[in-house]
Amino acid sequence: MGFVGAYDETIGSIGVIAEEKCVLLSYQRNNSEESKDMKYSVDIEWTSCNLGGMRPWFRCPARNCGRRVAILYSGAIFACRHCYQLVYSCQRENLAYRAAHRAEKIRDRLGWEFSIFDGVELKPKGMHWKTFNRLCMLHNKHANTSFRDAALRFGINPFEP
Repeated sequence: MGFVGAYDETIGSIGVIAEEKCVLLSYQRNNSEESKDMKYSVDIEWTSCNLGGMRPWFRCPARNCGRRVAILYSGAIFACRHCYQLVYSCQRENLAYRAAHRAEKIRDRLGWEFSIFDGVELKPKGMHWKTFNRLCMLHNKHANTSFRDAALRFGINPFEP
């Protein structure tokens, strides 16, 4: 399989041969400086699933790693996200955004309007009061955390009278 750039020039190609215990990768990258040919194998480890069957995992081929992972990322070689120091987007969010996101997920579960500025609404039909009260308390906790952290970022101390 080949990769084509913006001006219809070939910028790379990859070949994959899947076997039971490994995947053989053969790829070429063409950039303005040089062309690189890479050939190596990535080990596959199989584990049993709880409800039957088997699940394949890649073993990260990076030197001194060997982690069992589901996804390999492209870079100098195909390696795990730990080797490339990649994090999930939510791990880069500050406290205010994380708390607001959690509150919005609760609002979605309750069928409320999306914005945390809309306040608490009615209990959804069929939901137990105990569940509703617990979710409302969690929502308010996350919304207040978000508001407090946002205020502090703007230099407003919400604790001063």
